[in-house]
Amino acid sequence: PKTVTQEAKFTREAKVNLVTGEVTYGDWSEAKDLAEVKSPVVKGYLADKATVPSTKVTADSKDTTEVVTYKLIGSWIPNIPGQPTNPIKYPNDPQDPTKPGKPTETLPYVSGFTPKDKDGNPLKPVDPTDPTKGYEVPSIPTDPSQDTVINYVKETPKPQPEPSPATPAPQVNKVVTR
Repeated sequence: PKTVTQEAKFTREAKVNLVTGEVTYGDWSEAKDLAEVKSPVVKGYLADKATVPSTKVTADSKDTTEVVTYKLIGSWIPNIPGQPTNPIKYPNDPQDPTKPGKPTETLPYVSGFTPKDKDGNPLKPVDPTDPTKGYEVPSIPTDPSQDTVINYVKETPKPQPEPSPATPAPQVNKVVTR
C-alpha cells in the first residue's frame, strides 16, 4: 500500500535571559493547511473514500492518521459445464475509486447453451441476429464486492408437435330406393 505523509512545521521565538538563564517563548507560527489527497483508482479494487479532505493544523494538533481501505471488486463468473471457470472482473470507474465502472465486457457464446442471470432469465445477445458475438453481462450488484454467477444452461430442443393421424374422411352412404 502507498503511504502519503504530510508534515507541517511550526516555529516560535525563544528568548534566553543571559543573567538568570530563564527561557521565555513567543507564540507559535500560524495554522497550516494539509492538502487534500485523492485516492487513486486501483484496478480490481474499490476504495472506501474518494479523498482524504484537507485539514487545518496548529502547533497543538495531535498527529492524525487517515486510512483508505481498498476492497476487492467482484467478478462475473461464467459457469460453463465441462469448462474451467474464467472470472471476468467488474470494471473500475476511471474517475471515482469508490465505484465500479460501466461494463463493456461480453460473455462468451457456447454452442448448445444459454447463459442465464441469477433469476434464471436468459441474457441478451450483444447482436440479436448473431448470438456467436457473445452476451451482455448482467448489472453489477448493489454490493460490488459480490460475484455474479452466470449459469450456462443446456438448451433443450423445442418439442415438435406430433403429426396427428389423418382423420379419415367421413363416409357418405347413399341409399337410393325406387
